[in-house]
Amino acid sequence: MDNRNEAAGRKRQPEGANLPANKRSKPSETVSADVQRASNKTAQKPTKIHYTRLRRRMEEEEEEKLAKLGPDPNLCTTKLTDVNVDCLEHIFKNLSLIDLLNVADSNKQLKPAADLVFASRYGKQSIEINLEFKFVRIFERNQQTAKILWLFCFKLLRCFGHSITKLKIIYGSSQNATLDVKIDRYVSKYCSKSLVEIELKHCASRTLNDLKKPFSSVESLYFVSCELGSKLSELNKWFPKVQRLEFLGANELSDCNDIAVNFPDLQHLSLYLPDVEKNRLNQKHFAELLRLNPNLQKLYIYGHIDAKHLQSFSKHLQHLESLEIHPFGYFSNAKNGTAHFPNVRKLKLRGWARRFPMTFDKLEELIVISIVMDQTLANFISKHKTLTKLNYAGNKYGEPGALLKITLPALDEVDFGYCAFPIDEVITFMKKCTSLKKLTLRFCDEKDYQTVQNRLGNKWRETEKEYYTTTMERQLTS
Repeated sequence: MDNRNEAAGRKRQPEGANLPANKRSKPSETVSADVQRASNKTAQKPTKIHYTRLRRRMEEEEEEKLAKLGPDPNLCTTKLTDVNVDCLEHIFKNLSLIDLLNVADSNKQLKPAADLVFASRYGKQSIEINLEFKFVRIFERNQQTAKILWLFCFKLLRCFGHSITKLKIIYGSSQNATLDVKIDRYVSKYCSKSLVEIELKHCASRTLNDLKKPFSSVESLYFVSCELGSKLSELNKWFPKVQRLEFLGANELSDCNDIAVNFPDLQHLSLYLPDVEKNRLNQKHFAELLRLNPNLQKLYIYGHIDAKHLQSFSKHLQHLESLEIHPFGYFSNAKNGTAHFPNVRKLKLRGWARRFPMTFDKLEELIVISIVMDQTLANFISKHKTLTKLNYAGNKYGEPGALLKITLPALDEVDFGYCAFPIDEVITFMKKCTSLKKLTLRFCDEKDYQTVQNRLGNKWRETEKEYYTTTMERQLTS
């Protein structure tokens, strides 16, 4: 019994009882150490960790319950990229062009639908890039929008260049050479297959020299006041399917000796031929171009051509159907011969001609502007019995007797604009032209029209009137 009490006494002895008196801890110090250890243990395992674990466990239990119940039929889990192209196209139709650009540039899966929207909305529109004033304009948009679009110019070519069909580029000054080169590179890279029509204005010779691959779909090509380099003689290589080629304004020929190119599909040609031979598209270049493209159907010439050159040109234009010359000037050497165009059906002359060294076999429509209606012009008109339409806009008064010379039996429609003739001549003209259905001319006084109406009866009726110009139409008899 004593031994058990002694053992129990030993168990109840505090820690450090066997230590010397000088090394034993005081009771207060022992409690303080226990508190410190407890606080350290609490700091190592904060309450937040326990909360996080508890929340995670609750979420897992919730997911397990939902998995057993199955998916909620009212919960939509479809992403935008999972929607088919037709639906996306319908959605994207409500976006502005800039937002559409951002969509196409941000996600490859959304781009096909954005392409469809751009093609349907802007694919047939002409897009103008102005490097001088820094704006991009789609012609239905205002100037403010054009300035904003300039910030997205290169993104526009990169994202939607393959859908652009009509493009006009107005180049800037020589200070913007770097910008010009960049635009040319982007157009060549992203638009070469899609463009059908392209107009270049004020471009430098390097524009043609920097071409890397052909524009395989271009049908209409316009150069307006451009500096044309050595590659002008290779235009058919870079634009193999051109049907309409126009040189408008003074086009400089910097390094080009000729434009001897053949376009298998060329139908319409317009050339600017000023009375300067140096560094210009001159008559020698023009003649060679016509010789290599004999199947032209429409030709527009702006410039000075004498009868000799006109006659030499006509030899290469046996299939020509439409001819326009502006200005059509004096032909002092008309005695050298006349130019014959066997298949031309439409002729338009503007200028101050006193001679007309040309003949036609099938001329149907004649438009004459700013040439005096005198006996010379009347004689030229009267030679072409196949004429059905005549449009004249020149001096206010026709020379007496001129109108009676052009009483052609096939004339169907005549428009003299503001040109007036004596009343007796007008009535005789209207009676002799048995095929005439519509006549527009100038009456100096209201009484003149009433006189014509009274003498012709109900056969003719006024259909339109503007100041002194009156349009009358023949009434069909039942």
